[in-house]
Amino acid sequence: MLHISVPRPADRAALITRAIAAAWPVMILMTAVWLFVPHAGRSHDAAVVALTAATAPLYLALLLRREIVVSRPAMNVVAALAGVAVSALVYAGGGLPSGFFLLALWYLPIIVCTQPRLDVALHAALIAGGCAAASSLSVHFGGPYRGHGSLWGLGVVALATLIVNTTLVAYLFGRLRATTDDFHRRSVQDPLTGLANRTALHDRIDAMDLRATRAVYVIDVDGFKFVNDSLGHHAGDRLLVLVAQRLSGHARHGDMLARPGGDEFVLVADGIRDDEAALAVGQRLADSCAEPFSLDGEEVEVSVTVGARRVADAATGEEALRDADLALYAAKLERRGTVKLFAASMRDAASSRMTLERHLRRALDRDELHVVYQPVVDITDSSITGMEALLRWNCADLGPVSPAEFIPIAERTGLILPIGRFVLARAVEQLAAWQAAGHDVRMSVNLSASQLADEQLPDLLVELLETHGAPAERLLLELTESALMRQATDQPLQMLERLRSTGAGLVLDDFGTGYSSLARLSSLRLAAVKIDRSFIAAMETDVGARAVVTAVMQMAGPLRCAVVAEGIETAGQRDLLAELGCPRAQGYLFGRPAAADEATRMLTAGVAVAATAGAA
Repeated sequence: MLHISVPRPADRAALITRAIAAAWPVMILMTAVWLFVPHAGRSHDAAVVALTAATAPLYLALLLRREIVVSRPAMNVVAALAGVAVSALVYAGGGLPSGFFLLALWYLPIIVCTQPRLDVALHAALIAGGCAAASSLSVHFGGPYRGHGSLWGLGVVALATLIVNTTLVAYLFGRLRATTDDFHRRSVQDPLTGLANRTALHDRIDAMDLRATRAVYVIDVDGFKFVNDSLGHHAGDRLLVLVAQRLSGHARHGDMLARPGGDEFVLVADGIRDDEAALAVGQRLADSCAEPFSLDGEEVEVSVTVGARRVADAATGEEALRDADLALYAAKLERRGTVKLFAASMRDAASSRMTLERHLRRALDRDELHVVYQPVVDITDSSITGMEALLRWNCADLGPVSPAEFIPIAERTGLILPIGRFVLARAVEQLAAWQAAGHDVRMSVNLSASQLADEQLPDLLVELLETHGAPAERLLLELTESALMRQATDQPLQMLERLRSTGAGLVLDDFGTGYSSLARLSSLRLAAVKIDRSFIAAMETDVGARAVVTAVMQMAGPLRCAVVAEGIETAGQRDLLAELGCPRAQGYLFGRPAAADEATRMLTAGVAVAATAGAA
């Protein structure tokens, strides 16, 4: 028997009721023809007409109340009534030669499609028993027997049954095929963007001809999480759709653009003959998302970072995809919004990252992380005005690990949240200790972009300040320019306001490396900006770098925020900054990051003194 599975009850009800609607006119026509042609048996023609009309409520009930089809009790009642009607028609038509017993085949397939097997068996038994009893009764109590033309009536009912069942099967099969096609389409298509999904992508990758001039691109949307968290999932979904539309403009005929999940896209592009062509396509993909996106009136600036791998250089399609992902990771480490072509050294780097990640997950429990403090000084006399808390990791198995290596891993894995809380707790505790000892300095603590999206951060900060009795106004929270600007763009400064309400000040770190506008900086009400060390290193020989430092100094006045120069390593840099009017500085010239006891000795001395290389 044909069994139809429709995704939703409402769809199944619509399917069955349309089939019923098609059968009702056929039954009326069949009855009229049956009455017209010679028919055998002891028939009661008036009763046949009356019973045919009496079935109308059954059809109407199914047409008007579609929920009957998805209700087992209701459908059983309707089927039982239909069985009684068929048996009555067999009796009125003069027994089995009337052919009316074939009407059971009109609705039994529908019962099979909608009811359990036990119910189907019971209804089949009811029909068989009812028709047999009706035929027997017609022999004893029916009208006068007419033997001539005995098969005409049966033929009419058989022909009508053939038409109804053929139409029903064709209709249900068509719907089944449409459902199957729709299921297949859904199985290979991303429902949000309409692009190919992970299944379709891997089918394409597995069937890929490695000799073809083709490249695989893995594309990640930078800043998507902030949009999703701050503006909501609807805005995040809308952003993904817009990004997909822009990327689709660079997918040619024969290429496949897929969204395997999250904020990641993959392009399999044909006609990529060399590395230069691969990088050119990757750059076009990155450039396509450089312009801001409009999300329900909010202008959002995000970028896409691209990793690429030429298929001809890979052993398998899956390897090409993995290598493109490694290239993406390397690009994100270097600078977001860029394009990177895979190099063999990236595999070694990936292996090292996995080793570091494995050890980093145990670093807090094994007490391998510790906080050191670097002085911030008055540039004129080197007197200490503050300390910056910096994280260090001395792994028992790997030895000292640079923050430049493990911080990106902590960001990617989410470990940055517990690690960031650890650093914040140590810094607040040390600030309270120094304040109690009479050292009125400010403590700076770095916050990552992930921490800035942590809704629990302001409450944690308040709890730490109250627990240790530290003055909130002496605490500075440092955020990189890219993280702070993205937060200011994507969210109405809610998190920043919550952090500021604790009494702590906000500092813009690595200033000059992002795309801050004066209007945005003004809205942030910063306590200080820190000039990126790249400008400090170049300003003795580069007039442009010196101009940037001068511009920052001039901008800080109207914004009423302090300026700190980072990365001072030479007396020449210090003197030039003093000449330009920079009030505060930080760098190895004044002191390397040192443990709490060494930093305390610096504070007691009142003047920063460069620590030994071993203190770092």
